[in-house]
Amino acid sequence: MKATVVIMAISLAGLGCLAQVRIRSLSPAGRLAWTNAVVGPYPAAVYRVEWARSPTGSWSSLAVVTNQTSLTITNPSPVGAPSTFYRVAWTNGHVWRCSIYGTQGLEATGKLYFSASFNSGTWYMTNANPPGGAWRILGRGTLALGTPTGQPTFDTIRIDFLPYIADGDEFWLELPWPMREPLFGTWYQSFQFGGTNSGAFVAEKIVNGH
Repeated sequence: MKATVVIMAISLAGLGCLAQVRIRSLSPAGRLAWTNAVVGPYPAAVYRVEWARSPTGSWSSLAVVTNQTSLTITNPSPVGAPSTFYRVAWTNGHVWRCSIYGTQGLEATGKLYFSASFNSGTWYMTNANPPGGAWRILGRGTLALGTPTGQPTFDTIRIDFLPYIADGDEFWLELPWPMREPLFGTWYQSFQFGGTNSGAFVAEKIVNGH
């Protein structure tokens, strides 16, 4: 029984994971555990656990788990039964690795954590140490949808970084919709006492935690 479970766990780690989720272990008692290396500050992750008799499917739903990274399977396969494979899908989130460019070239890097519908999320940015000074917005905060600059269109979305950099200052991204990879857009910063800066924004969706 133990040997069979170990072999299954190794197979699942390579074959039974979707998106950014990796199955970590399946104990003899039926406890399935996984990790989501890129979930970061995004709250209340929702996972769908599925099972199949073959790593190629067909797959059936077993359970939906919220904000947990393990599940106890109450009827694991007994010795001699056909192998059962499991996979775990993160159903309510997307993570994008981003690079922001300005007059000094690459000025900041970070990650954007979106909900599945892209109407909310969180951000984390760190300085890329360009010559001549620090980047305009660093640290972490929340994301919210705004109204694109000029005449709103159906093929552009605006994403505001909250909290604002300072009283009256705003920072946001304008991106093509629907979002697709690689993602190219424009960042804007408006100042309380007038004036706007802008530059290029590039992002790629993170897959398998890399």
